[in-house]
Amino acid sequence: MAELKQLQKVQVQRQPKNLPSELADKFVAAIREDSQLAIAKDLMQKYLDGVHFIEELPKSVNGKALGLRKDSSQRFSLSGKSELSGEIHIDEIQGLMRIRLAQSDNLLYQQRRVQITGRISVTDGVFRVYSPVNMNFWQMAALFVDHPRKQAPVNSNLSITGFIVHEARPGQPVTFLANLIPMADRYLLLVGADRAIGVNITYQ
Repeated sequence: MAELKQLQKVQVQRQPKNLPSELADKFVAAIREDSQLAIAKDLMQKYLDGVHFIEELPKSVNGKALGLRKDSSQRFSLSGKSELSGEIHIDEIQGLMRIRLAQSDNLLYQQRRVQITGRISVTDGVFRVYSPVNMNFWQMAALFVDHPRKQAPVNSNLSITGFIVHEARPGQPVTFLANLIPMADRYLLLVGADRAIGVNITYQ
């Protein structure tokens, strides 16, 4: 059995029965790392395949909107899910801007994670909703393995930070899921367009 001690790593598909004790630690280490790594890569790839992800926002800040009208309601909860709902209409928008959807002077409700679902339609142009995301797929993969490792392999790049983009075009309304931006006592929806006319958003 001396030759087993010289092995640094064992790659197998399934855990064998009656594993020699000299090999047990090396086997478990390989399974722990490789399984979590493979799952993390698969989760990340499948996620990116299904969304429009960008790392940086367009340069067109200080956007302007004409005829912006809102009808909204809010209910914050510490024990359950906070609820926001409403409608937004914009006659014309150009550039990137933040729209306030909720506000609270209660410190317990500030800086919490608030997510909305909604539907967008536009008469002319392309209108976009940007949802900020920060996801660590190595940590997600840890939920699927028996013995997760805290640290990801060096240079594995298994996390993303940026924005998911939802685009609506004339005659092509879209549904969206967006994280709001907490800023002091407000929750903001990040939107933008080169130039869009007749934008309607419903959300909850």
